[in-house]
Amino acid sequence: MNTSDIIYIEADGHYLKIVTLDGEYKFKEKIKEFKTQLNNNNIIQVHRSYLINLDFVYDANTKYIILRNKKEINIGKTYKKKFKLTYQDYLLNGSL
Repeated sequence: MNTSDIIYIEADGHYLKIVTLDGEYKFKEKIKEFKTQLNNNNIIQVHRSYLINLDFVYDANTKYIILRNKKEINIGKTYKKKFKLTYQDYLLNGSL
């Protein structure tokens, strides 16, 4: 699986649901461990249960993010400031 094809990753108990351009995959892994294995700076954590790929952000405000596949993801309080700064940087530079 190419990490640039990942739209978002959702933690569901002890499992991760990875939504890509090709479909959905589910396997047993913790989001924290999976995040450290990723080799893609555009995939960031925005909630304790979600990682998103900035390449697929359609719209964002202070409360939630809408992805190109119309998935709406709440931004966790802990991640708001970092998301805002990271997303602004991404928009200015085209990537991280």
